[in-house]
Amino acid sequence: MRASRLASATLGLLLWTTLCSAQDTIKTLSQMKSTGGGADWQSIQQTGSFADKIRKNLEKVKLPEGFKISLFAIAPDAGHMAVGPQGVAVFAGTRKSDVWVITDRNKDRVADEVKRFAPTISFRSPSGVCFSKDGFLYIVEQNRVLVFPGVEFTYESADVAVAEIVPQGKLVPPEENSQNQAARDCEVGPDNKLYISLGQPLIVSPEKAELDTRSGTGETIRIDRDGTKREALVRSDDNSTGQDEHIQPTHSGMLIYMGTMFPENYRGIFSAQQTRVMFLPRAAEGNAGKIFIEGWHQPTEDIGHLVDIVELHDGSILVSDELAGAIYRISYGE
Repeated sequence: MRASRLASATLGLLLWTTLCSAQDTIKTLSQMKSTGGGADWQSIQQTGSFADKIRKNLEKVKLPEGFKISLFAIAPDAGHMAVGPQGVAVFAGTRKSDVWVITDRNKDRVADEVKRFAPTISFRSPSGVCFSKDGFLYIVEQNRVLVFPGVEFTYESADVAVAEIVPQGKLVPPEENSQNQAARDCEVGPDNKLYISLGQPLIVSPEKAELDTRSGTGETIRIDRDGTKREALVRSDDNSTGQDEHIQPTHSGMLIYMGTMFPENYRGIFSAQQTRVMFLPRAAEGNAGKIFIEGWHQPTEDIGHLVDIVELHDGSILVSDELAGAIYRISYGE
């Protein structure tokens, strides 16, 4: 019994020390100072047998005539993605402990470098990544929100400027803080506010209805970009008085295509649905979507859990595959 209490106390001290160290790092970086520590610049190999296997698997994927799919990057556990306003790099969040920054230096539409972003910062399920139009990168973790200003020009450094706009432990109530329900998504809306989807609560029950509604758990919240003025937004089908004109859901694997690379009849809404990509034309009535890409449902292969879709500046799109740890590029006419 005494040994058990000692072990528990030791573990608690270790966790407290780690938390304090992490908070000290954030404080140092928020003051534009260097941490002075060594950085683990984990880099992901982009060539070799694994990449070759992914490319081979892509031969089984079916696309409409004229479209092409290729391997853009190997990025373990890649989920939601964000493309900077300058198009310098792509950032990919995960439900693990990494955010990947992907650079195509020679502009051949294949990643030259995939490495861990901000290696001096300890992330906890940093699944939500999104940019504002003025170049601020927001990263939504399991229970914290960070912002990185001007990151497209500073990401090469281990020490990047950062601010904690929602402190650790303040995004969801402590009783809803579960690793199994840690996936987040975010988007900066046309009203210049930050929208965050919080996912389903740990346990859904009538007794917790008031707490979930107040905190926005299981729904979407909206905050100012400095973390203030938090609002819990109701679902559109639960809002009998109508929606605020600025309220919009986070993209959650959906892309409203704004480019010109694709033919006119393929300009609409694309959505990633685990083993396929769906397309809804702009002029479609109701939800009459159709399959755009399929062929990922291959039980013997480690591919086929599509999470997100984003648009590159050239009009092609990227699709992340969390299971394969890969990001694919879809182009037309190349």
